[in-house]
Amino acid sequence: AVVDYYGEKKLAYDYIRISQTPFCIMMEDPENWHCRVVCANDTLKSVSGTVTVTDGGTGDILFEKDFKAKENSSQAIGEIRVLHSEQKLFFIDWETEGKKYFNFYISGFVPFSLSQCMEMTEKIMKRIK
Repeated sequence: AVVDYYGEKKLAYDYIRISQTPFCIMMEDPENWHCRVVCANDTLKSVSGTVTVTDGGTGDILFEKDFKAKENSSQAIGEIRVLHSEQKLFFIDWETEGKKYFNFYISGFVPFSLSQCMEMTEKIMKRIK
């Protein structure tokens, strides 16, 4: 369940809400030392805007670009170099039609330590609320 007995939304509710938007920008799993930044447009109109990917640990901007996505399509809009051995949190922010959206991606070999998981969850929750 994503809602508790008292009607309060659980953490999973927000994760599902973010992933179910009709237009979303995300990152694919690493391949050849890079993660592709991909947009998926499930609407019947083209979508354009700007996207920024930042390192969730340092706040450094890793990727920034204007994009235009055709209706009912998905496409790569860029890529970010990653090391498989580095455990990182990436924040993906985009703006389209005057509205701001975000997503996140966690990269790196498992396992993650409990403290890393808790720190990443706190950072994600600050962005959601």
